[in-house]
Order: sequence, then structure tokens, then C-alpha cells
Amino acid sequence: MLKKIVLPLLFTIIASSLFAQTIDNYFESQQTVLFQKLYLHTDREFYFLGDTLWFAAYLVEGQTHFPLQDSCNLYLNLINSNGDIEKSEIFLIENGFCPGWLALSDTSLNEGNYIIRAYTDYLKNFGNDAFFTKTIRFSYVKNSMETTTELPKKDSNKIDVSFLPEGGFLLTDQVNLLAFKAIDESGYEIEIEGKLLDSSDEVITVLNSKYKGMGSFYFMPEENEEYKIEIDEFPDLDIKFPEIRTEGAKLAIKKVVDEFLSLNIITNDDDWEEEYYVAVFSRGNPLFFLEVSGFDISNTILIKTELLEDGINRIILLNENFEPLSERLYFHNKNKSDSINFSFNKQEFSTRDKVSVRINNTSVFAGDENAQLSMVVINETALNNTGINQNIKSYLLLDSELNGPVSSPADYFVDEDKLSSATKLEFLMLTNGWRNYVWNSLKSEKVPLNFEPKCGFEITGEILNWNERKTLENAGVSLGVSSGGFSQLYFSETDIDGKFSFKNVLLNDTALVFAQGKTVKNKLHTNVVIDSLHIGHPVVSNQSLNKLRHFTDIPILLYRLHYYNDFILKEFYPDRDTRMIEQVDVIAKEPEWDGHFRIYGSPDYSLQLDETDRVYANIFQYLVGRVPGVKVMGTKVRIRVPMSIKYIGISTGSARTVLLGGEWVTEETLANKSRDVPLYLLNGAWIDEKSLSMISVGDIDKIEILKGVNVSVMGRLGSGGVISVFTKRDYYDTDTKEIPGTVFEKIKGFSSFREFYLPKYTPENIDLEKPDFRTTLYWNPSITSENGKAEVTFYTSDDIASYKVFVEGIISEGRICLGESMFEVMPQE
Repeated sequence: MLKKIVLPLLFTIIASSLFAQTIDNYFESQQTVLFQKLYLHTDREFYFLGDTLWFAAYLVEGQTHFPLQDSCNLYLNLINSNGDIEKSEIFLIENGFCPGWLALSDTSLNEGNYIIRAYTDYLKNFGNDAFFTKTIRFSYVKNSMETTTELPKKDSNKIDVSFLPEGGFLLTDQVNLLAFKAIDESGYEIEIEGKLLDSSDEVITVLNSKYKGMGSFYFMPEENEEYKIEIDEFPDLDIKFPEIRTEGAKLAIKKVVDEFLSLNIITNDDDWEEEYYVAVFSRGNPLFFLEVSGFDISNTILIKTELLEDGINRIILLNENFEPLSERLYFHNKNKSDSINFSFNKQEFSTRDKVSVRINNTSVFAGDENAQLSMVVINETALNNTGINQNIKSYLLLDSELNGPVSSPADYFVDEDKLSSATKLEFLMLTNGWRNYVWNSLKSEKVPLNFEPKCGFEITGEILNWNERKTLENAGVSLGVSSGGFSQLYFSETDIDGKFSFKNVLLNDTALVFAQGKTVKNKLHTNVVIDSLHIGHPVVSNQSLNKLRHFTDIPILLYRLHYYNDFILKEFYPDRDTRMIEQVDVIAKEPEWDGHFRIYGSPDYSLQLDETDRVYANIFQYLVGRVPGVKVMGTKVRIRVPMSIKYIGISTGSARTVLLGGEWVTEETLANKSRDVPLYLLNGAWIDEKSLSMISVGDIDKIEILKGVNVSVMGRLGSGGVISVFTKRDYYDTDTKEIPGTVFEKIKGFSSFREFYLPKYTPENIDLEKPDFRTTLYWNPSITSENGKAEVTFYTSDDIASYKVFVEGIISEGRICLGESMFEVMPQE
């Protein structure tokens, strides 16, 4: 609920209903569209050939940071320095979360910086700035002596210094805060020194940047005076000085004392009888407003910080007509995120030692079944001097709130000896936040929503007549999809141009897809064409590419570690080439696919035919007496299906129509027929018993019977059981034996799930000579907690090193969780 805050000496209560209506109209005009934020927690930022990049994706609602409960596609791109997409994968986000991976084993990848870009279809409405991007460094193993690091060079003609006054402009005869930021041609911050001079070249003040090219100073401009800025080492740099006004009113934040934010309205107007209003927003959501009496405008406004939201708060000064006069962004580090507590089973570990990490945060997310945490343990040499560049807090509260690049955003939350986190964030609010606040551009009337969320893939094609000369309108189309033991059925009709489209089709890994077409006269004299699946990716922006130019090179210690480890691996594996491939833990062998399409899981009975079975006249004669509970009389078959089985219909989005007994029938019509009639399938497609009886037994490879729970995938169609027939693979080699009106395709869809490899050492294998070198010691994209407690175990490798533990995530009410710890691995005694 929107609050009106009333403070002593400053604010008066407005009883007028007209005012209430006016302020409501103003806040209504500031409403924003629904917005998403997508964040990827990756295991690290530096990779070598043969490594795997692991990630956990978090998709949240933009204002509340609640995890989104709908499912949708996640598009992942690996982009090189030229803006070309080197690799692309698609994952399925469910309940706001998705684990994933990207193999970096392609020798065609060049050394250098790459962008990991991730987005959803809905985020395409807001452009490249709304996409998640992260810079990584990819390299080949080499001696640290071979590495070279080129530092960017300053060029007086290729830097830019912006001066940004607090509140939007400067006022004469008033003390103003003026912030500045210096960047090079690629947008990277550079440190500067300089001075402010008046028209007589007298130095008013000396300026120097304090952090990432940013700084600020106070000064009082005089009326009819001109000022200029000179930057040391860049004497020819032309700098535009900010606007100086002789009258007006603007906001200024003086300081934060204890639990209050000190806010002033600065004005040089002689007439102080005008009423002002201060409105406060957070992520586009109005928090409260204040009425400021003109009589008391010179007083300081104290706002309780408990009324502000965590992150960026937008403070706007309005006149009596609710027209904006001045604006100020303030970052409130309210909770400083919920800290995750760790404990270890011991203080120091040896190589190949068991590590147990216990997480105990009952006060943070106890009883929250939707709490989502991801955890990584990495060798400390895989971090640069400032630690990680990005985490879930810095992204949700900074990166995703500001347009344009923010370098090393996680560092803004680190207190240094001479520079506090609050000062760093204040610099950022005064510079980057001055014009680039995302929510300013998300007003409902400004954003056309041309892209809807997608869950799955769209499979399109067309139906033609038998001689492919004419497309068929209103032709019946059935689509079957089978992958990973999961099957789906879809039904539709062609449009006036003979085109068909099936949306939101779930394709897991590489799926086997069949499409079958039928004329309006119930004939299979058709030709079916399935279009190639094409996913178009947005163009990479130049702003994104600028991030690549100054990303930190791989730390020398990490180079050295990989070089020595690779040398040992080559001694142990003499035939090993330079390509480093991660060890693979074989959990179970995947059953060999027999090449047949199924829309169900395992059958209840399976009959494999051979050459001796050619003696049977047809399939029905062959089935007599072979399967318990299956009774065959001529071409009539009855299958004993337990009455306890409940048949679940399949959602198709349109009337279900299937070829059965020589005619196209709907499920409603079938409901009036005998439920004792089995459903016949030929290579996954429906077929009537007459057509099935005409197939030579010698052309049949396998027959499968469904009479148990697997028939539920057919809905009511399978209420009489299912007889599924598969022909031999060379059955399609002659035109006379093709299935009319049917086409089969293999289509790659969502990337498959892959588990992170975790070796387990026992007394029997701990002394094996086989080397164990892992930069990422442990990765878990989804930690399962019970009542706020969780425990994970893993084993150390052969590297003697310090290891960093990072845990981050979010709970269902949108609170951000962060944790960091470390431990040492010492040599075995």
C-alpha cells in the first residue's frame, strides 16, 4: 500500500480528495510493464581447453525478485570478440530455475575473451541491456613464461570525462555536489586528475578520481561566470560543462545518520510559498510520498531508512502540479543479503581427503520448500586479485538495474581500508545511475511487448497431395514426439495454405519426431514436409563487445598450475594429446536404441521376430497363444486390461482425431465404441487392423504389447490395450513399402542434463597413481535443504592449495542469499 509520510515541522496533512486523486494519477502514470531478471551463477570465470562451464540459472520477477513459477526457454550463447556466436544451447527453465553446462572442448575456439549471454523470449522485448551477460577468459595450457598481458594505453583523443551534478543541474549561489566519471573509447574506466578553473584561469578546486574513474567535489557556481575543466595528461580534451541555472529547486542527499536518510531541497528562488512533493520508488514500484511545505523548505528532511527497499531507490522532487523537477538515486544496502553460515568437518585437509560442508540457516529459509541455492568450490588461483566479479546480489541489485556496463559489480559491496562500500555505491548512483536507470524506460506506454514467453519449440511444415503439386487445406495432421522415455502426441489441421504448426512442443535432447497427414476424404495419399528448426538469435550489441576488451587475463598462478598438472598427465598418459578432457564418471550405460519410434515407455511384452516366422500368414496368426491375456480370433483381438488402471487423456489443444478401423474418428466418437478394441500402431503411427493384416510377417522386426500402466499415455484410445508393430529397417527402402502420408525426423531440442563428476576415494583406491587435478573441486547447482539445513560431501584432489567456497541463491519471498568461506589442502604427512 502506498504510504504518505508526515514529519514534524515539514509536512502538513492534505485532506482534499482532489489531491488524493491527483497523486494517484501521478503514480498510475509511472506504472511499469512486467519485467524479468535472469542471472547465471557460473562455477568460475577462467577456463582452459577441455573444461566444462557449469551454471545455475535464476529467473525472477523484476520488482519482487520472486522466482517465476512458469516454465520457459533459456537461450545460451557463447560469443567471441567479433560478435559471432560460437556455440548455442537451449535449456528449459522450470519454477524459475535451470541447471546447465557448456562444453569448451572445441579446438576451433581461439584463445581470448568470450561473452556468455543468456536470455528468454520475453526479455527480447527490452533489448540487449536486459540480457544476462558475463565475460569469461578461454585459453590453452601453456608455460606462464609464454603468457603476455597487454595493458590498455591512454590516448588523449580517445577518452571521455562526464560531469554529472547531483539532482540533474547546478544552481548558482548554492553549494552543489558535482560527480564525474572518466572512461576510454571502449567504456572502460580510467583514473584521472585535474582542476576546475573560472574564466580568469583561477583554480577553484583540484579534482581526482577515487574509484574506477569516478569522483566528486562540492563547489558554489556564481552567476554570469564561466567554468572549465582541465585534465592532467589530456590538455586538449574538450569537456562539456554541466548546465548552470539561476533559479529552480533540486534534491540533495546530505548524509545517512544511524537509521535516517538526510535529504535537502536546494533552491535559490525568492518565492518559497510553492508546495513541493517528494515521491520515492523502488524498481518502478511507488513506496511513499511526502508533502513539503514551502515555508519549511530550508529544513532537513529525515527519512527512516526502514521505509526504503534493498537496492536502488529513486527519489523524485515534484512541483505542485506533480511535474518532476529533480531526481536522485540512492542505494540502500538494507539487509546486506542473508549470510549463509558454513561449518566444516575439520580445519585442514590433505589430498584426496573427504570434505563435509554443513549449511545451517534455519533463521533464513527454514520451511521454505522453494529456496534455491547453488554452490561451487574452486582453487583460489582461479580468482583474480579482487575475487569474483559478479554474484547474484550484484546482478539483481546493480547490473540488471542500470543500462550500460558496470565493471566488477561485486566489488562495490566490499569495504576497503580507505574506501567503503557505501562510498563506492554513492559514486555509481551519481554517475551511471544519472541517466541509465532501467525502470525509467519501462513505463507501460513506452514498451511494446512483441515477444511472448515460449516453452518448447514450434514445429511447422506443410501437407501436399501425393504428387506434391498442391498443398492441402484442412488436412488432418498428427505429430508424435519421443525422447528420453518421454512421449507426447499432438493433433491439428492445415490452414488455407496447407501449412501446419505445433507450438510449445517439448523436445528433450535429440528427439524422434513423426508427422502424419490425412486428406479431408480420410485418405493417406499425402506428402508431409517438416520444416527445419531454426532459432534466430538477437544481434550482439557493441556495448556488450566492449566488455571483452579489458577483462582480466588468466592469473599467472593458474597458468602455472595447469602447465605443471598437464605435464604430469602427459607422463602418466604418454599418448595423451594436448587436449585436456575431463574425467567421465560412468554411472550407468544408456540402453541401446533399436531405431524404433515409441510414444510410450517400456512395453509389458516384447516379441522379437526372426526369419523362421515368415510361415505365418499375418500378424494375427502369429500372435495366437504367445502372450498371456491376449486372445486372438481371426483378425479380432481382445487384451485383458486391469480395471484398476485409470486412463489419463492427452492434452492436444484441439479435437483429437485418429485413423482407426479405416476411418478418422474423434475421441468422443471412440468413447461410444467398444472399449475392448485394442489400438494398433505401426512404427509409432496409428493403423487399422485391415491394413495391419496385409503386412508380411517377414517384414516385421518386433511386436510389443501394452496392457498395464503404459497404456495411459494413449488416454481413452488405449483403453482396450495396445499392439505396437515395428518393421525392419530396410522396410522403407522400396517405395511400395513406405508408410503413406508419414515422415520421420530427428530434431535437437533442449540440451541434456549432465552431472558434475565427483570422484570418491576409499582405502582401496586412494593410493592409485592416476593423477587427479580439478580446478573446480565441487559444483552443485541445486542444494537440497531441510528446515534450513544441508550437508554436502566431496573429496579434495592432488593439488596443494587454498580453496574458496561460494554459495548463492534466492528464497521464495525474493530475499538474496550469499555465503563465502575457504579451507586449506595440505600435503599428506
